[in-house]
Amino acid sequence: MTFGLALMGAVVSFGSAFAGPAGEVRSAPWQMWLQEPASPTAERIVAFNAQLLVIETLIVIFVLGLMAYIAVRFNAKRNPVPSKTTHHTMLEVVWTVVPILILVFIGSFSLPILFKQQEIPAGDIVIKATGHQWYWSYEYPDQEFGFD
Repeated sequence: MTFGLALMGAVVSFGSAFAGPAGEVRSAPWQMWLQEPASPTAERIVAFNAQLLVIETLIVIFVLGLMAYIAVRFNAKRNPVPSKTTHHTMLEVVWTVVPILILVFIGSFSLPILFKQQEIPAGDIVIKATGHQWYWSYEYPDQEFGFD
């Protein structure tokens, strides 16, 4: 009962966290997700983040179910005499290979995004900023203008 009230209070108090300003590309106070992407690369990153969240959730649910099964199936009441088995080669191969395959799968989606980020678009303006000991100098070479 107390947990339910606490959960309902959290949902009511943080309800505004899910509502962001419409059309603005910036973060908002109490924002719970990433800000709206402003470029195609950022859109791919946000989509990849959502994909990773699904993969992580599936892994957590699988491990939680496996642990619940083990706790029920192999408790002391059902198995008064524990098994003396210490090695199971196929099981060890599977729990080594499956995480590798998951990481390769994730890498196949993340590496193209990483390579896409290395392409720097041409700038609209060139600014040369030089740091001196106590001040900065700024130059605009295209406009032949500068100031300290």
